[in-house]
Amino acid sequence: MHRLALFLVGALACAPSVATPEPTRKSPGEPSSPDSAAGDLGRAVAALPDGVRVVHRDLRGRVWFAGGDAGLFAYADGALRRYSTSDGLCDTEIIEIVEDARGRVYFDARSCVARYDGREFFTLPISAATEESWALESDDLWFRMGWSRQGPLRWDGEMLHQLTFPETARERAFDRAWPRASYEPQGLYSIYRDRGGAVWFGTASLGLARWDGETLAWMYEEGLTRTPSGGDFGIRSIVEDDQGALWICNGRQRFHVEAGTETRDGESRVRYTSAPGVEEWTGAGSDDAPYFLSIAKDREGDLWMASYERGVWRVRGETARYYDLDGARIYSVYADREGDVWLGTHERGAMRLEGETFVTFSP
Repeated sequence: MHRLALFLVGALACAPSVATPEPTRKSPGEPSSPDSAAGDLGRAVAALPDGVRVVHRDLRGRVWFAGGDAGLFAYADGALRRYSTSDGLCDTEIIEIVEDARGRVYFDARSCVARYDGREFFTLPISAATEESWALESDDLWFRMGWSRQGPLRWDGEMLHQLTFPETARERAFDRAWPRASYEPQGLYSIYRDRGGAVWFGTASLGLARWDGETLAWMYEEGLTRTPSGGDFGIRSIVEDDQGALWICNGRQRFHVEAGTETRDGESRVRYTSAPGVEEWTGAGSDDAPYFLSIAKDREGDLWMASYERGVWRVRGETARYYDLDGARIYSVYADREGDVWLGTHERGAMRLEGETFVTFSP
C-alpha cells in the first residue's frame, strides 16, 4: 500500500475538491427563499469549531462552514447558527457545498446529499444507474458522496443517479499490483466543470476522466497522481484559468485540452498538450514543488493554491506569492463572489484574507 495514500485517504480524504462555475443569480421576479437564519432550525452558537473543511457563500450572502462531527454552521446577519442531524441534515461529514441557479444549497456528505431550500433540509433520493444515466445537462449537479464509490452521482433535479466508471486497463493493472488495496483506485477526490460544460473527475489512482455528454475520456500523467517521494496523491484539485489552461494538483505545469479524443488500449483518451507552470516550481528543484489539496480562482482571475502543511500561494501568470500561515494545516481554499478568499483549516477554524494576511474568522 502506498505510504502517502494511507495518510491521505484517512485524515485528508474529506478535503473538498469539487469546483463548478458560479451559478447565475435568480431573476428579480423569482420569489426569495425565506429567512436566511433557517427559521427555527439549529441553535445559535458563539464560535466555529477548530476544524473547518469547507466554506461557501451562497447567493443571499449567507456563509456556510462544514465542521465535520461538530456540525454545519451558517453565518448571516451577524449571527452564527449550528445545524446537526436533529435538524434534518442527513450527515454532518460534509465534503463539499454547491448551489444551483435558484439559490438552493446542496451538501455533499459521506453517506448522502442534502439540500437546503431556505426552510428545511431534504435528503436527495438515489436511483440505480441505467445506460441513459450518463447524460449531461447544463443544470446538472455532480456529487462524490465520499471517496470510495466507483463513479460519480448526477442530480438531474429529481433523482441522484449513481454512475459507475467502465473498467479500464489502468484499473486492471492496479488490481494486479495491489490486490489488497484498502481504497478504490477510481474513488473520486474531485469534480470540476469547465467553462465548455464538460465535467472532470479526479480519481485516487487512475488519473482524470472527462465526460462531455458523449464520450468518457481518460487522462493520466504519473507526475500528477504520484509524488516524487512515492505514493499516490490522487487528483485532488482542478481549476481552469482565464486563458483556458487546466491546473491540476500542482503548479509545475498547465494543460491545454485539444478538440476530440484519441483511442489507445481500446479506451478514449483526452488529447492535450502541456506547458510550464509557475517559474519557481519548474526546472531544478521541481521535485520539491508542493502538491495542492485545493485550488480556487478568484474574481480577478488569480489562482489560489493550498497545500495541507506547506501553506497557500496566489498564482498570477507564471509567478507565485507565498502566504505564511505559521504552521496552519489547510483543508481547502475558496474564493467567493464578493471577493473574499477563505481557508478551511485543521485547527484554526475558517481563515479569511484581510488585506495581505489570513486571519481566523470570528463572528
